[in-house]
Amino acid sequence: MSDTICFLTVGMNETSTDNSFPYIYPVPANSLIYLKTNAEFMGAIYRVADPLGRIVLTGKITTDIAVLNIADLSKGIYFFEVISDKKTKIRKIVKE
Repeated sequence: MSDTICFLTVGMNETSTDNSFPYIYPVPANSLIYLKTNAEFMGAIYRVADPLGRIVLTGKITTDIAVLNIADLSKGIYFFEVISDKKTKIRKIVKE
């Protein structure tokens, strides 16, 4: 598995209409974010990458609501990727 993720930015004024799982809140966040998911993503791995694709946080989803500590991350935009057996989802995180 590679330590780099590549992302394509389409526009800065995008709004997401994808309210499906996994759901991340609050955005923006200061130190903690909550990940709400369903059985489809139970046991999936997650990665958080900076805009350059560097992995800054990884883990495994073991509960339907997980708490992730992002206090050590610098302010900015990050990308949260969840990889299950069936699909991959990417969400944007804003660290204040």
